[in-house]
Amino acid sequence: MTPLHLHTRYEERFWVLEGGLSVWAGDEFVELRSGDYFRVPMNVPHAVCSGPTGCRALHISTPAGFAELVARAGTPAQLARPETELDLGLFMAVTAELGDVVLGAPGTLPSDR
Repeated sequence: MTPLHLHTRYEERFWVLEGGLSVWAGDEFVELRSGDYFRVPMNVPHAVCSGPTGCRALHISTPAGFAELVARAGTPAQLARPETELDLGLFMAVTAELGDVVLGAPGTLPSDR
C-alpha cells in the first residue's frame, strides 16, 4: 500500500489490466478490476493498494510527473535483486521536489485525517 499522499502538480489515472486495485481518494473508495479506470485529481489525498492476486495497470500522470520520480528514485527491473532496497531519503527528496506531499504512513487513509 502506498503512503497517504497528494500531488500538487499532476493528476493520476489508473487503468487496470489484470488483478485488482483498491483506491481511497478523498471521500471515495473504489475497488478496480480488469478494464476499470479511475482518476485522482490534483490535491486530493489518496492511497492505493494492489489486490490479493496483485495488479497490472497503466499509470498515467498528467502532466508527466510520476515517471520522473520512478526514473530518479527507482531501480530498473533488470537490476532489482532481493537485497535491493529503497533509498527512502532520495525518494522523499525527489517526491518533494516534484510537488508531492506525503500525509501519512502506508495504511493511513484520507478518512484518518
